Amino acid sequence: MEFIRLITYYLLIFIFFCTSIQSLNATIKCHELNKYQFQCKNYAVDPKTQQSITCAPDNSVQIMCETPAYIDCIGKDQFGFFNMTIENGCSYGAHLKYSTALLLSIFFGIFGLDRIYLGYYAIGVFKMFSFGGLLILWLVDVILIALQLLGPADGTSFFMAYYGPKISTNMNAEAQMQQVAELEVEMMSDMYKKMTNSCQSKCISTAFKESELTKGEAVCLDRCVAKYLDVHEKLGKRLTSMSQGDEAALQKMAQ
Repeated sequence: MEFIRLITYYLLIFIFFCTSIQSLNATIKCHELNKYQFQCKNYAVDPKTQQSITCAPDNSVQIMCETPAYIDCIGKDQFGFFNMTIENGCSYGAHLKYSTALLLSIFFGIFGLDRIYLGYYAIGVFKMFSFGGLLILWLVDVILIALQLLGPADGTSFFMAYYGPKISTNMNAEAQMQQVAELEVEMMSDMYKKMTNSCQSKCISTAFKESELTKGEAVCLDRCVAKYLDVHEKLGKRLTSMSQGDEAALQKMAQ
């Protein structure tokens, strides 16, 4: 009996010694591991905010993770777990509902109620008195809101269920702005094509061949294109000034 106790005692010492040596040999911090080298547990969700209970004001969340037995790292507790911080893992200040914004954009976007709901008051008023920007801005806003590329003016994300249809959660603001810019360029390119076709049909009686244009047709075409370009330039400046006014108003409210 004493022999068995002695063997058990030395075996426990040996296991403790091996574990200590393994911990001392760990040279990498747990949060620096590859994402395929650890597994994280699901964290609780606040039913009121539909966000993680560890959601911080900087939109980061704290979760508890563990690694397989053969991977050791610096930062584990006595139970083999470690805390991992995930940047942009939540939306702390979300308060405007995605479903409401999308429905307003589809059914009342021609009156600018979607932009007003999101906080872009100047553009909303412009859409209201221009019948949704002649339906062009209405269509653009429906697409942007549906793809979650256009969000609240205060910079927060949409309020939606935790397991809701989040499309751009992991997309940073720079990537979102790039997609918006690409969509706007595509829409403007299509608009200029329609403008050119309209001017050609108005000024040129036959198929378009630049070498065969008469002087009158060339003058008519130049004036038509210049007129369209002047209108679009004024519209672009107006929208830019409205956006700057919205931004200044938001900054004033924040102060």
